[in-house]
Amino acid sequence: MTRLYATYCSADKCTDERPLPAIRRYRSERIEKVASLAQKHAFRFGILSGSFGLMAPEDPLPWYDHLMTDVEVDAMTKRVAKTLTQWDITAVHWFSAPASIDPDVEPYAAVMRAACLLQQIPFTRVNLDTP
Repeated sequence: MTRLYATYCSADKCTDERPLPAIRRYRSERIEKVASLAQKHAFRFGILSGSFGLMAPEDPLPWYDHLMTDVEVDAMTKRVAKTLTQWDITAVHWFSAPASIDPDVEPYAAVMRAACLLQQIPFTRVNLDTP
């Protein structure tokens, strides 16, 4: 049984041009917090990138700047559903700011929720106070 703690990427990124592990590319207390919780509970950790899909913390990412929009949700859902299957995920805990704090996170939450529905994986949203 593999549970996943996941969150969305961050607009604040290390601008180094060379590829960096996802966990080092993004500058976010939220991402660090969720990664730490995943490690503490011995769950898998993932970051949903609007450009690259669901990434493991060690996956290399080039520098990029992209905010996922509602138009991209369907295509990204299929991509993330495939990753959930490859990772053998049995439950997802999605850590996110509520839409009232940051409406830009809703396409990311929609992707994860829909991907879980496609794969019949339980989805739990955990609202955080910070984006």
